[in-house]
Amino acid sequence: MIRGEPKEDTLFDKANAAAIAAMQSVVDLASRTNTPVIVFRNGQIERIAPEAIVDYHVREESVSQSDTNAP
Repeated sequence: MIRGEPKEDTLFDKANAAAIAAMQSVVDLASRTNTPVIVFRNGQIERIAPEAIVDYHVREESVSQSDTNAP
């Protein structure tokens, strides 16, 4: 890489960005169709009611690679 050139995203960064975009699409569709969203987060299944989806925002922070290793 030449100095001053922007750093290329890793495969993990690209996959993480795609996952965030996909989840945002799910949240947008669910809010338009008044459908609950069921997610698996922190080892538990969580149901997000349609009226709460408007206030639900997908985390934009990157997930660290160590967080992806399941016990």
